[in-house]
Amino acid sequence: MNQGISVLVVDDDAGLRRLVADVLSRAPDIDATTAADVATALDDLTHGDPGYDCVISDYEMPERDGLDLLRRVRERWPHLPFILFTGRGSEEIAADAIAAGVTDYLQKETGTAQYTVLLHRIRNAVGQARAEEESRLRARAMEAAREGIAVLDAEGYYRLVNEAFAAPFGLDTSEMVGQHWETYNTPEEVSRLREEVFESVEKTGAWEGHSTALRPDGTVFEEHASLTKLPGGGFVCCCHVVGEPANCHADTPAQAD
Repeated sequence: MNQGISVLVVDDDAGLRRLVADVLSRAPDIDATTAADVATALDDLTHGDPGYDCVISDYEMPERDGLDLLRRVRERWPHLPFILFTGRGSEEIAADAIAAGVTDYLQKETGTAQYTVLLHRIRNAVGQARAEEESRLRARAMEAAREGIAVLDAEGYYRLVNEAFAAPFGLDTSEMVGQHWETYNTPEEVSRLREEVFESVEKTGAWEGHSTALRPDGTVFEEHASLTKLPGGGFVCCCHVVGEPANCHADTPAQAD
């Protein structure tokens, strides 16, 4: 089921404001609310914090314009989609809007075709914002995890590594990303993992057991690990050093972006 989209339409022209909101609200997934000026819009946003999935704002309004609203929105809600929908178009306004962090810029025209375009822009902007927020949440969850978690691509190179995964190797996460998993195993362990573990993962989708890891200084340590194949290719590895507490769930892998 598609998640609905709540839109705040800001315009000092009462007739146009109602028209835009009515047209948008006819779409089954859009719920449009209006505000007549920047102060009212900011009050509505603040009380909802922000309570809206997207802001559609005119540019030229009394006292404070759409760029002022955009700048205030970006101070508090840096990722909230904001579309400047204005009858006054110029390269200067567009450049200022881009510099202030506008999501999209659309000039008002006559006729109804412009609302089809506006709906498309709203859905694209909100869809992208939601996907990015999901990625940020996954990244925060990954970093907060006590267990070591790493995401590998189909060739075996690390794409994502959290601090708990890198710490036993005496490395920062940035030092491991882009490296191949073989770098951190002895030649004998590489052969065993390739022949036994990765072959098992390809057939069954998952493996769990012990592995011997190799630090850059040549020392080794034993870890308990699980390896799960990702639907889109690649693997997620969840592990902890043997003798340390575990909180590892191979059946709920982190997804690579």
